[in-house]
Amino acid sequence: MSRVKKYKPKKEFHHKKRKKKLSKELIWTLILAGLMIASVFGIMFSSYAKGGEKRPYNGYEFQRTNQGWFVKINGQKYEFQYHPADLEAIQLDPKTVDALKGSKVLAITFNPNSKNIKTIEATRYNMETLLSQTGIYTLTGTLNKSKEYALPIITCQNATIALPVIKLEENIETNITTENHCITIQADRYELPAITERMIYVILGIMDQ
Repeated sequence: MSRVKKYKPKKEFHHKKRKKKLSKELIWTLILAGLMIASVFGIMFSSYAKGGEKRPYNGYEFQRTNQGWFVKINGQKYEFQYHPADLEAIQLDPKTVDALKGSKVLAITFNPNSKNIKTIEATRYNMETLLSQTGIYTLTGTLNKSKEYALPIITCQNATIALPVIKLEENIETNITTENHCITIQADRYELPAITERMIYVILGIMDQ
């Protein structure tokens, strides 16, 4: 009898995947990138922990915020968009300064049909907020009748020594005039907020005229 040879299946050879080795240059690049990212976050955290840049002015310490600057006066915190040093170019005449400093009540009026009414609204609101913190009461009105605003009509004719009127007007050219206790501010949407904050600084005694 002939012997039958048993068939033995050949072993399959599995090719092992070669692991890619990172080059030294790539490793150092990753390390340096990690250090740079860590340093950036460290600076940001350090700045946040310190409360931002501090910039003194006329004996008051201003601290930068995301919205602008804040300063504490007699324990009261005031927030501004502009630092007083950035507003020194805006000049106020003695009549304007006297009308602002000697008042316990101020009236603010505006044209309800102004093109940039949102800017005027934001400026008026900011003024009212800051003035209320100083203890000055504000009355708000419009120069003419409006369906959108249920406010009394207030013009320069209503201005008195006891109730100065601040009139906000849009204008390409910047102009600040005070006649018969009525302060008229004419400016564009960029200058208007700066001028009104300049006035608040005068009221607080941080800035002179």
